[in-house]
Amino acid sequence: MLSERSDKINLRERDKREGHILRATMHSERLAEQPIIIRNLSPRGIGARAHGLPPLEGEEVFLKLDGRELVGRVRWVRGDRFGVHLRDPIDGAVRMPASPWAPAKNPSAGFHVFERFKPVAKPWRPGVKVFANLPIERKR
Repeated sequence: MLSERSDKINLRERDKREGHILRATMHSERLAEQPIIIRNLSPRGIGARAHGLPPLEGEEVFLKLDGRELVGRVRWVRGDRFGVHLRDPIDGAVRMPASPWAPAKNPSAGFHVFERFKPVAKPWRPGVKVFANLPIERKR
């Protein structure tokens, strides 16, 4: 019975999803711009969580991700989580962000470390004593 149904219905295989945690913004005609967390990506869709009101199923939404504008239609909604089918496929640069372990391009951009919190050359460690000039006595 299942094989008969699958013959009648043109089932498209789902694209492979990649798990990510990315920040983006979303808005629609009904919703003001709000932050969302993207939980997974595929070439033609995203799974996300809304911080405000979630979109409605079937609603067209506009997403801003990594400086790119994406347009899609909401396919499912479960609480504050939802899935969006994108009008145009996402390119690999968005789907594969830089490794979190990669060195930052400008590590000091956007924040300042006060002098009292900067590391010193010789930190004091309680309980550790260094006796460089004392001879070592060996027990016989």
